[in-house]
Formats: sequence, C-alpha cells, structure tokens
Amino acid sequence: LVLIGGMFLAFSTGRVGPLPALAATVAGVAWCAGLGLFVAAACGYMAGLVGSSSSPISGVVILAAIGMSSLFVLLRATGLFAGVDGQHFAIAFCLYALTAVTASAAIANDNLQDLKTGRLVGATPWKQEAALLIGCISGAIVIPPVLNVLYQTYGFVGAMPHAGMDASQALAAPQPALILMITSGIFLHQLDWTMLLIGAGAGGVLIGIDAALRRAGRGALPPLAVGIGIYLPMNISMTLAVGAILGHIVTRLNAGASSHRGTMIASGLIVGESLMGVALACLSALSGRDSPLSLLPPGTSALLVNLAGLAAFGALCVWFCATQLRSSHR
Repeated sequence: LVLIGGMFLAFSTGRVGPLPALAATVAGVAWCAGLGLFVAAACGYMAGLVGSSSSPISGVVILAAIGMSSLFVLLRATGLFAGVDGQHFAIAFCLYALTAVTASAAIANDNLQDLKTGRLVGATPWKQEAALLIGCISGAIVIPPVLNVLYQTYGFVGAMPHAGMDASQALAAPQPALILMITSGIFLHQLDWTMLLIGAGAGGVLIGIDAALRRAGRGALPPLAVGIGIYLPMNISMTLAVGAILGHIVTRLNAGASSHRGTMIASGLIVGESLMGVALACLSALSGRDSPLSLLPPGTSALLVNLAGLAAFGALCVWFCATQLRSSHR
C-alpha cells in the first residue's frame, strides 16, 4: 500500500494542486485496500473453482470503476478537481488507480488456480508461493515493455500512437474502452444506469433463491456462477458446460477412480490454448493474415469452417473420455 500510495502521489503531483493530489492519493489507496480485497477474493474464488480463464475479473473491475468514479464525483462536489482540467485529471486518476485493483484480481486468479492445482498433485505450498513471487516480479519486468512494443507497432483501437498508422492492424482492447466509457459517463452524467440496476436486482433475487434453497436443503443456486454464465460469451460458457458433463460422465464410469490424470490433462489443454493463442497472434502479425495456419483453403464458407471446428472439438472430447476410461481399467 505504501508503494501504491507513492505511485499515486507521483502521478498526481504537478497535474493538480497539493491538496487535490493528496486527496486523490488517500482516496485511491483506501479504495484499493478496501474494495481490492473483495475483488481479489471473488475472482480468486472463481478461479479456484473453474479456472482463471473463466474468472469474472472484467465484471468486478466494472464494479470497481463505478464505485471509484462515484467516490471522485463526491470529492469533486466538495470543490476538489474543479474545472475541465480537474475533471480530466479525476478520470485519468480513476483509470490509473483501477490498474492496481485489476492487478490484485489477476494475481489472485493465478495464485488460487496454481495453489489448487498444487494441492491436487501434492505440491509444497511454500515452494509454490516462492515461485509465485518470482512470477509476479518477472511479469512486472517483462509485460510492460512487451505491451509498449505492441502499442508503438500496432496501436490499440481508439488510441494510435503515431499519425498515418494502419487502423485495421490496431489491437482490440474492449475492456479498457468499456472502463473509460463508464468512468467518463459517470463524470459527465451520461451513463445509462438502467441495465446496471437490472443486474443488481437480478443478483439480489438470485441471492434470495440460493439462501431459500440452502435453508430448505434442496441444493443451491450459486449467484456468482449464474452471473458468470450470463456475463461470459457463449463460446466460453459452452465449453465449460461440455467439460462439466464430460467430467461427470467419466467420474460415474470410473466408479471412484482417481481423476487427477484427467485434471492434469484438462489443465494442460487450458495452458496450451493460451500459449497457442499467443503463438497464432505472433504468426498473424508477421504474416499479415488472420488465419496463418488454416487447414482449409482461402474462401471456404463460414459454415464449413464452423463444422470442421466442431468436428475437431468433438474428436478431442471423445479422445479425452477414451483416455480416462482406458487408464481406469488398466
């Protein structure tokens, strides 16, 4: 918190007066210490259940953006951050402070997923924690320069660093754009609160249903899991559902046999997908093609492409089940 406070103060100094800079720093640190704990806990919990790729980090960061922007609107009502320059500073500071909240949630995702996997395979927790600290430091050293190279080379949608750059090659950044829209909308009083209120009401209803089911002993309806099902796109939700069904089938057919091998294979598929995504992005940038490793010839209809992908996914599911059932009968 001391380090974060120093970064906030350095960001504020020179842009506004001493009093607004100090107020922004204190408010930002308090918000990170308070809400950051809950954000990290929610994201880490879901990462431990279903993996960091399905953690609701974007959703909770949106919640943090709404809260922090509302806090600074209240501070502005006291006379701080007055004028257009003060308003621009408040928006920029909120975005800057949200990076700390986002980082805490992302690190919680990785740590909880790694610790759960380590527990499944019998790893030593303190050795894992030492490796996780090394990973945090390595990421802090490596990731910013890589992002800066990508930004200077391709730019991001809506933010091009140089004049005359090809906008079609710009990298998409939907989450930052959404956070900027929400933060600016609150400060400029242009945010449509209807959908936010509908979501909050639905969450309250789900919490009530879950409590009633648990009290009656008729199961549960986890509100956070339902929210993730609504929030995540169908291409991710569908794979989660298929994976859960396959896991249930294999567990029933294996009749209590160890599922560690299947868990490790599934974890490898998740990591492999991430690594292949990075490799394909690099190949796409170097070749200038969207699908540099496509097995089908150019001009193939979208329907045929989708059917081929579905067939490959089905074959992978069959192989996974066959591998688990074969290993249980040895």
